[in-house]
Amino acid sequence: MARSKRKPRSKKRRSLTRRSKGSALGSKRLIAGLIVYLAAIAVLAVFRVPIKEFLLERAKTPPAAARQEQPGQKTQPPKRIPPVAKTAESMPPAKKDIVKKPAPEKPSVKAVKKSSAGKKLASATPAKTVSSVTPAKKAVASLPVPAAPVRPGAAGPILVFVIDDVGNTLTDRSLLAELGRNVTYAILPELPHSRDFAEMSRKTGAEVILHLPMEAINGPIDDPGKISPSMSKDDIMRTLKADIACVPYIAGVNNHKGSLATADSEIMTMVLSCLKERGLFFLDSFTSPGSVACDICRKTGMPVLRRDIFLDNSSDPVEIKAQIDRLLRVAQKKGYAIAIGHYRPNTLRVLVETLPKLISDGYQIRSLSQLIEWKQDSR
Repeated sequence: MARSKRKPRSKKRRSLTRRSKGSALGSKRLIAGLIVYLAAIAVLAVFRVPIKEFLLERAKTPPAAARQEQPGQKTQPPKRIPPVAKTAESMPPAKKDIVKKPAPEKPSVKAVKKSSAGKKLASATPAKTVSSVTPAKKAVASLPVPAAPVRPGAAGPILVFVIDDVGNTLTDRSLLAELGRNVTYAILPELPHSRDFAEMSRKTGAEVILHLPMEAINGPIDDPGKISPSMSKDDIMRTLKADIACVPYIAGVNNHKGSLATADSEIMTMVLSCLKERGLFFLDSFTSPGSVACDICRKTGMPVLRRDIFLDNSSDPVEIKAQIDRLLRVAQKKGYAIAIGHYRPNTLRVLVETLPKLISDGYQIRSLSQLIEWKQDSR
């Protein structure tokens, strides 16, 4: 049986067939490329390589046609991007972290040489990121800085703490005893417990001085054993000797009040001459800028000191601590400082709290006699 001849296809039908084959081939290539691209993204996600760096690397890499070997040239293998280690720094931050605290990309650091003080300084300029960095907060105005502690191992400034008005009551005796030899007792004469505190100093090791009552500008006050310009010379000497005998173990004398008497050259010459005969020093409480005590002592060669700070013009513990800070600044300027406080509970409590810290900071807590010796040796 004769085979039937196939009818030749028309040109139009052949054209449609070619177009459909080309379209199917293009779709397959597109799908294959998409699969390869998605697979690459999956691989990058597994190894935590940033997509942005991958795309930049792809943009720098020439196409396959351009990489074909040319005559007389050797083919170089393409560069491989090594996988990034999984560390806290290389992990991509969460979206909320990107907004608040962006990690800079490859900051350019300019190393600066060591300064003359030996400190290393460096300035870093981070690369620009999409999010903005929160500016640093403005520095808050600081409060006055307390006196700095003494350098460890160094002989720090000398501090002397004198407690005035001792002898009237035993109420805060335990607080005073707790301070030990770190304070000097300035004991008033002819009071119920004047001798008791003098005897107590033998146990605590504290130095004792006579807190001599003297006339003030604001009028006469009935203080036992007071020295007044209205008294005769004989009465002044008799009263002074009785006051000295009333308080045993004294190393020196300071004035109680006395803004009027300490400005009187005649009275102070008599008083200081009597003290010098007995080998006693004088501490000028400096209740008046018109005091002549220091001038007379220097002329006669008698040991003399002057008060720097009153601790407790206010009984507020905060104010007392502020006065101690002022005392430290004075001590750091001239090498020593003398503070006078009073036999009051708040003053004694602040000293019990503060003195151990001052000692640990390197300050030397000394008596008035030790300070006089130090000054004489420093000449």
